[in-house]
Amino acid sequence: MYKRFRIIIPAIQLLAIAGLFGLRSALKGSVSYEVLRGLHVLVHQVNYPVWTIFAAMVVRTAQLLRPLPRWLYIPTWLYAVLAFAVAALLALGIALLWYLLITEVEMRRHGKSMLRFSRRWKELLAVAILLLFGAGAFIKAYNIGSPVIHGRISYIRLFPVAARWDEVVGMLILMAWGVLLTGVAIHDLIAILRGKPLGVGNANSL
Repeated sequence: MYKRFRIIIPAIQLLAIAGLFGLRSALKGSVSYEVLRGLHVLVHQVNYPVWTIFAAMVVRTAQLLRPLPRWLYIPTWLYAVLAFAVAALLALGIALLWYLLITEVEMRRHGKSMLRFSRRWKELLAVAILLLFGAGAFIKAYNIGSPVIHGRISYIRLFPVAARWDEVVGMLILMAWGVLLTGVAIHDLIAILRGKPLGVGNANSL
């Protein structure tokens, strides 16, 4: 079952992204464009860890390229190659995220984990990274949901109508990521301190 999921789920994610980008370009300016824009936002939240790393890389690259002189000419074909490389890197990251996630679930059911290392400091570093991503998911969910909760509090009875559906669903997806990542980090930290396996197959917790 897991072998199939490791192929099917990443493929679905990539097809969804490719389809949304294509339809968004084709229907730009139409009524359906707003719906596609919302779906596009949700795809970002579903793949939150990858988009976070990707956005940080893009911002850092832009900062490095900003000092380049204006007279420096960059051919159009080079822009196209760079755009293709960035898109390929993003697609690879999303596929790898879901492949590793499903593999980790399978390993933990057998009492194993990819986050188990020979050195304790590496395991604690992995826990810290999970906690940071979990906290980031909660912060981003709050930033998305706070205008809905605070700015439209007087319309609480019309909440489903007044709020954008993609904001609400996106906030819930990010909260789910936050709960998952934080929960795994806390479980792993307790297991590391007690000298127990990180997986659940040979453990009584989680």
